[in-house]
Amino acid sequence: MKRSTCQYLFVTGIALMACACFATTPNLRGGIVSDTQSYPGRKTDWGQKNLCGALRYLKNKEIDVLIYAGDIANNGHATVYREYHEIMDEVFGKEKPETVVIMGNHDFWKDGNMNTPGPEAIATFKAGMKLDSIHTHKVVKGYDFIGLSAENSYQSGWNKLYGASVRKFLKEKISAALKRAPERPVFVVTHEPAAGTVYGSSYGGHPSLAACLTPYPGVVHFAGHSHFSLEDERSIHQRDFTAVGTSSLNYCDLEEGRENGPRAPYARECVEFLYMEVFDDRLDLHRLNLLHGCREIKPGKLWSVPLPLSKETFFYTEKRADSRKAPVFPEGAKIEAVPDRIPFTGIRLKFDAATHDDFVHTYIVDLQEYRPDGSWGEASRLLYFSDFARGLDRITSQPVLTIKARHFKGNSEYRITVSAMESFGKIGNSISIMIRTPERAVIPGEK
Repeated sequence: MKRSTCQYLFVTGIALMACACFATTPNLRGGIVSDTQSYPGRKTDWGQKNLCGALRYLKNKEIDVLIYAGDIANNGHATVYREYHEIMDEVFGKEKPETVVIMGNHDFWKDGNMNTPGPEAIATFKAGMKLDSIHTHKVVKGYDFIGLSAENSYQSGWNKLYGASVRKFLKEKISAALKRAPERPVFVVTHEPAAGTVYGSSYGGHPSLAACLTPYPGVVHFAGHSHFSLEDERSIHQRDFTAVGTSSLNYCDLEEGRENGPRAPYARECVEFLYMEVFDDRLDLHRLNLLHGCREIKPGKLWSVPLPLSKETFFYTEKRADSRKAPVFPEGAKIEAVPDRIPFTGIRLKFDAATHDDFVHTYIVDLQEYRPDGSWGEASRLLYFSDFARGLDRITSQPVLTIKARHFKGNSEYRITVSAMESFGKIGNSISIMIRTPERAVIPGEK
């Protein structure tokens, strides 16, 4: 058995590396991509071009297995499936890796019709991808990979995506894998995340998957669907098993409830995938953004999971929030608030960014009217994403937020207070400014 020159110490739940050296050659190398949501035209379509770029990177890493976690085609178009094979031929030639490919919800669509019958969409997918089944179980270099597709479209009902037969298949395959190689991780791939796990699982995570996987701490679960950014440390999660989000090779989505979301203007600057190395004693996950030279995300914060998997050594748990610090506005941080134009249509708020040892996830803006009688009105709160998903090296030093006129009365005085929140919810200090609004304009069709 290969021996690592590093050992992991677990002190008060924190993984510490006892040596600066690493194990030499991994037992297995893998690439994880998802959510290209491509249209026909592999030389012109954004998703297909990004897939090609990611595969070229992974080819240079000499991967043994490629995981494709669904949403291959935006409209379940057979041409896209055919072009996938053309890209694989172009990039890998005859030396192709093993593949674990599953369906996503967009693969159930047809010509934009979300109500395409499930059997028809499945037949198109199987034929186009040259698969005997939409589920799979493969052993690659001694490691088990289980791919599970939903058996119905969303329009069939959320509770019908993973029926009894699909859940039975998953449990049986996991049990067989753990019996065959009990000390090795079992890799499970679905399109939807398990509910209550990774960042984004509250917006499309499936409870049936969580129930199926909870008894198996030896599972590593890869899932796409949400498009949530790998910049966020919550995209890896351990409680009952290890869950990892795969983001998207097309665009980034984020939470609801922000004035500049859930799809930010910079959404196509977040084109992400994963490269995996499996050693005897650990699983290393490298996060990558294809743009700007295929930049590794946070190379100093590699996701490294000790093996064999055990709840006793889980590090990427919700307890990470306890050691997080709140963001801080620097002393003397500047803030200005300027009406966009007259007649009044909104406020342009510009300020010096708060700082954090990871990043500011959200700016909280509180508006409070100062009444003529000297009292303060009830505060209203607005949330804005920072531009963290662009990459930590591209975050602006002076955010500019637009507060629409509907949040103000005309010809009134307001205090605008800004505070910053990091991704696990810690909120730091605040800065504020007073402003008098011009006469309120009525803007036809304003939202």
